[in-house]
Amino acid sequence: MTNNTTNIAVQTKKTISLQTNLNNYIVTLLKKQNALLQEVLEILDKKEADEKQKYLKVKDVAEILKMSPSRIRRLVKQKKLIGVKLGESPKSHILITQESINTLVTSSLTT
Repeated sequence: MTNNTTNIAVQTKKTISLQTNLNNYIVTLLKKQNALLQEVLEILDKKEADEKQKYLKVKDVAEILKMSPSRIRRLVKQKKLIGVKLGESPKSHILITQESINTLVTSSLTT
């Protein structure tokens, strides 16, 4: 009986040890996964911030270039600025790419 009890005690101790090791391993993996997810979130936040800065509203472009909003709309219509119209209505918002503003300014400086 004592031999059987000793075997059970040894097996229980081994099982607890294995469970502890497994739990520690899982915790380590979860910490690594959490760190990777944090990195991904930081990259996505940076990308989102970069993309938000790529497009500007007509009134913002007008202020930057010291022109009227109607002049900016005309430049978009003439394809001198690249704009994306949001909707089909004549009063739909137009978003203008930062790159096209840079191109317009650069070309006006060289001419």
